[in-house]
Amino acid sequence: MILALGIIFSAYKIWYLSSHAPIALGTVYRDVVYKDSLTLDIYTPTKKNKKKKSPTLVYFHGGAWMAGSKETINFDRVREAANKLRDLGYTVVSVNYSLANNNTSPFPSCLIDARDALEFLEQNKEKYNLDIQNLGVIGESAGGQIALSMAYATQKEFSIDPKKIPIRYIIEIYAPTDLKLLYKENIITRAEASKSLPEPIKETLAKEKRELDSLLMGFDPVVYPNKVDTFSMNYSPIELLKDKKIPTLIIHGDKDRIAPIKHAYLLKNKLDSLEIESSFKIFKGVDHAFAGITESQKKVLISNIVWFCQKYTQDR
Repeated sequence: MILALGIIFSAYKIWYLSSHAPIALGTVYRDVVYKDSLTLDIYTPTKKNKKKKSPTLVYFHGGAWMAGSKETINFDRVREAANKLRDLGYTVVSVNYSLANNNTSPFPSCLIDARDALEFLEQNKEKYNLDIQNLGVIGESAGGQIALSMAYATQKEFSIDPKKIPIRYIIEIYAPTDLKLLYKENIITRAEASKSLPEPIKETLAKEKRELDSLLMGFDPVVYPNKVDTFSMNYSPIELLKDKKIPTLIIHGDKDRIAPIKHAYLLKNKLDSLEIESSFKIFKGVDHAFAGITESQKKVLISNIVWFCQKYTQDR
């Protein structure tokens, strides 16, 4: 038994090293409790930082608000960007947040968790050598919606005090920006969408015996259609975006079938109307979760993320 476990551990170690997973590089503080039973991982710089403190990028994973975990950063598309940023002296933090379960909507808990994670980092900035005045957020899919909503919001319930923690920039990757649109276009609703959902999400739905839309919203939108507008107003990034001038990088595939490219254009148009700095990178022929992305496109993706972080990191 011990021999078998040793072989398994060695195999995982070889895989991590060969795949350039961030967890295999440098010092990583794993499973740091930031509230109740929720944890985050802190990936420290892999090269000595010339600055006294480390600029910080906080990552929120995807998974339709009901699956996924902070470990995703070791397996997905942004891991190489995380590695490059750590080489440049950044600390990258990956956060677990509340997911839909037990017939309970993840909203607003997931947004409150995101805020609390940033406040934990601010409170422990000396311990982990973090430059909180140079902090950005990044999220994929559901995690992108969380990053955007928490950063743009003015609601006391889940917004960040910009004087205490100034979010310097946001990087959103194929995020749903209008939750009403997501519902009305039948992306998170009933039959057809459910067929193409990832297995972990299907398993959650089967366990909860609920439809995806009603589990996320906390009510059945077919029975209570009037509540959909209120839900969207409360949690859609394009509704929450009003006057916070936070530079935003939008990354999306033009063949995305889960969060269609229209979500990206809606956010870009809103940012432009408010004269907020933004950059827009569209990947042609690419679906959700970067399905179909080419090697050359991956290099462009990584360089865009690193460039945006550096552009809005202040020299202190």
